[in-house]
Amino acid sequence: MVSALKTFQTLKELADYVDEKLKEVQNLIIEHQKMLEDVNRRIEVYKRIAGPMVSSGDSSDIGRRQEIEFHGIEISLNPQPEREIEILNEILKRLNERLAGLYKVRRALELLNIDFSARINCQVVIIDDVPKKLIIKF
Repeated sequence: MVSALKTFQTLKELADYVDEKLKEVQNLIIEHQKMLEDVNRRIEVYKRIAGPMVSSGDSSDIGRRQEIEFHGIEISLNPQPEREIEILNEILKRLNERLAGLYKVRRALELLNIDFSARINCQVVIIDDVPKKLIIKF
């Protein structure tokens, strides 16, 4: 979780920041959905190849995987496609949560009904690229 305190001179600057982050998150979602589709295709191939091997008893290398933790980082060696799908779905879930948070902020800015071009001192607490708290000084 990344936290920061950022200052904006106008609400328009803040709205532009939110719009930029919205586009970034939307692009990441599209990219990860494509990756998920690729893994799903690989699962079909994996099932076609692994099915006959498992039924014939020659499955010594199928499904061998290791997950280790190295200096606080989880490393998956030779993950099965199902594990890759779990990982990608978790990423997509978190990206969708960020997207929803950014849309809430964008909507809240519209509802504030304050002149976006007025020069104000607006400090924003940002957590994972999503503004969580606005401190506005006129």
